[in-house]
Amino acid sequence: MRQTSLRYPNGRLVHYTYGTSGSAADSLNSLDAIQDDDSGSPGDVLASYTYLGLGTVVIEDYQEPQIRLDLFGGSSGAYAGFDRFDRVVDHRWLNYNTSTDIDRFKYGYDRASNRIWKENTVSKAQTTPVYLDELYTYDGLHRLKTFDRGELNSAKTAITGTPAKEEDWTLDDLGNWSGYIQKTAGTTDLNQQRS
Repeated sequence: MRQTSLRYPNGRLVHYTYGTSGSAADSLNSLDAIQDDDSGSPGDVLASYTYLGLGTVVIEDYQEPQIRLDLFGGSSGAYAGFDRFDRVVDHRWLNYNTSTDIDRFKYGYDRASNRIWKENTVSKAQTTPVYLDELYTYDGLHRLKTFDRGELNSAKTAITGTPAKEEDWTLDDLGNWSGYIQKTAGTTDLNQQRS
């Protein structure tokens, strides 16, 4: 059983379509598009999806605002948005008329596939840069210990200067918080110690 439509409380109806009858999308129940209602039938396409394999979305296309999430990158057989372990490394939203990045995040991982950094390329490329990069550290059990936001250094191993935002967790052996600190520009906003 698959969802074919959704009616909102205000009465608006949208249709969920799964490709043409007998297509791979239809057979696999892969959502092909979300469409506006046109007198009880699917009308204008609001969003459409392109997949890699059974369920990995590589292109998410919104025709009305003309933007697209593109993890494909345009080269046949290569997916620029993924690394060799199928982890997202380049999360790119672009205007498909101008190919201008609307939003773009690049990611780095450690050997255990923990995300260790996130680079916001659009915010730092503005005339007046806003540094919204993030750096994460983990303990030996791969639990998040620290989160820092600011400007990543070129090696992506630290935030340059004092982080704009910072969160630090102290965890006991079971993973419970025994301490939590939140800072803005180096000033402590919250310091919770638990026993």
